[in-house]
Amino acid sequence: MRRIPVTTYDREELIGNIGFVANSTQMLNSNGGQIVDPRWLNAMAIRLEGRITMPAAGGPVALTADGIAQLIEQFTLQGTYRPTGQQDTIIQLRGNDLKYRSDYYTLNNFTQLPAVFNFAANATNDFRLNILVPFAPLGIPLSESGSYLLDVPNYDKLQVMIQWGDANSVFAANGSTVTFSSYGSNAGVPTAYISGRWALAGPSKFAKFTPGRVFSYFREVTGSVPTTSTTTARIDTINRGNVITKIGLKTGVKSTNVTGGNNAYASLADTIVSNWRIMRGTNNAIRYYAHQQDISRENTLKRGFPEVVGKAVIDFAQNGYLAEALNTRGLQAGADSFTDLYVQGDVVGAANQSFVLTYDEIRRFPQMRS
Repeated sequence: MRRIPVTTYDREELIGNIGFVANSTQMLNSNGGQIVDPRWLNAMAIRLEGRITMPAAGGPVALTADGIAQLIEQFTLQGTYRPTGQQDTIIQLRGNDLKYRSDYYTLNNFTQLPAVFNFAANATNDFRLNILVPFAPLGIPLSESGSYLLDVPNYDKLQVMIQWGDANSVFAANGSTVTFSSYGSNAGVPTAYISGRWALAGPSKFAKFTPGRVFSYFREVTGSVPTTSTTTARIDTINRGNVITKIGLKTGVKSTNVTGGNNAYASLADTIVSNWRIMRGTNNAIRYYAHQQDISRENTLKRGFPEVVGKAVIDFAQNGYLAEALNTRGLQAGADSFTDLYVQGDVVGAANQSFVLTYDEIRRFPQMRS
């Protein structure tokens, strides 16, 4: 594949912002909610900031396990891709899961404010967190990542949308008693500032080239699977026909205090699922981890990423070679026993438990056009 001679991959510029409106879906405040630019994107950066003021009495005393990031109930990037005529939902993840993905990419190097939340009466907490949203697969050489830039001018109605939650997604209880405002102020609202990290090469350098595309999405496993104790439970079916680079895992107990339609986890644990397996066909485990902590340890050994209770990443391309990723392109059809592909585990069931699996999936590879 031709190497694109870019002059920089990371020219950061503000694209726009999205103000907080509880329990609603909001779009960018510029260009009719769309990203309109002739350049290509290497990544986006989200800075979520605001102030939370505690009430005089009867306020919250703890955050949910998802914390402030779950003020973003869901982040979506989507648009119509002209070369295929298809609607691409490029990224669709919940706020806390999007932040965990960012932490895994950046090795948790972003500072989050406040370092310690103050629950005292009338206390003010100015909060700020940063989330990186890269478009290239993690760990591949910089020269190769240029083949996975987001070609913004080839999209119609490329939109960034945030579905906002509310205080009950952030606090374990009594969330409705707090007051939100803008950072450093008692007026305004919390705001997500969306910046682009642009790759500059000039229009002719990208001519006749279609970049690859990584799609990031999630599925939540609810119902009897996480609440019933069983062995060899089928936890989730993996999409076939493309290339999976990572599967993120989150296991815990859902909060029952959230507003209807919103989601947050009250607690997370590593011990709910053991004997994690990626099953290809009948009785054929292509990945096996006896304990969830084993996956976390691998994340630390290969990435230097600290262990996080209740979360881990099965990283198929952890050495930066896409040839090591989970290639499912030959499993789309056929009568042989190797067409089935799923996540399996032994579950210790309990009430209100749930799992979230996030996927990074390459659905289009880079190619030159005639």
